[in-house]
Amino acid sequence: MYAANFNGFVLIIDCPHGLHRGLQICRRFHRLKTRFRMDKINKHPLNVKGKYYVDADVCINHKCCVIEAPNNFKMDEETWQAYVFKQPLTSEEEKQCLDAMNICPVESILNDG
Repeated sequence: MYAANFNGFVLIIDCPHGLHRGLQICRRFHRLKTRFRMDKINKHPLNVKGKYYVDADVCINHKCCVIEAPNNFKMDEETWQAYVFKQPLTSEEEKQCLDAMNICPVESILNDG
């Protein structure tokens, strides 16, 4: 992945899944807020209870979690953000959720476990 600073924005090029053909623009502060969790977490209202969840204030509709763990993540058609619709029940689903959490470009997937 290549990132460059452009007038206070970070331009992220080369999506790992090839979903974005152009440039994905994120505010630098948004990226820092995600990295250091400067404010409280806002769990997406459609997340089911459990250890995995998506922070609605951080998700940017990248969809990598839905690709990595389709049995556990869906996209909210109203807000176009991901949410956990089913907690992992098998070791394979657990691995997929962990992979989705690790590959999320803005670290919006969290784990309380």
